Amino acid sequence: MKNTSREHLELIENYLESGYEEVFVDLISGRTDMVMVVDWREYDEEIVQYCEDILNTKLLTAETVDSDNAQGFELTIIYKDQRVLVPYQGDGADRDTTIIHLNQILKADYEIRLCNASLGSDTLQFLPLANSTWEKLERRWGRPALENCFTPIEMDSCFFG
Repeated sequence: MKNTSREHLELIENYLESGYEEVFVDLISGRTDMVMVVDWREYDEEIVQYCEDILNTKLLTAETVDSDNAQGFELTIIYKDQRVLVPYQGDGADRDTTIIHLNQILKADYEIRLCNASLGSDTLQFLPLANSTWEKLERRWGRPALENCFTPIEMDSCFFG
């Protein structure tokens, strides 16, 4: 497992200290070495790759196969010895369902959170960190301050509508 670099942790803590959206934009926004930048039209398997590029686990992949379902394909997220078929509803894939299930398969080691400063855009940003790093940040800054900047992902989370 890759640890968050000291530089990345300092940037996150500078943002938490200020709490200002402008600081997020200046320090973290668009840094694809830190955050997953996800457009509402993103290919869902690319979201998994963005996360792997940041975490560098060498154990996280996505597998897409053609299927005779409403979406025309099935997406399976693979991490370590786990496989999760993403349960899309309706006619197509959706980023919300992919991100929720990606977070679920990683939950023993990592957590992905929404960067609240990216809300209101059709391109949202998500921060994947080791659970131990989230715990360290929560101990230092407290849950309210942390969740003011980075919202935990729940099974019913809706980001892209």
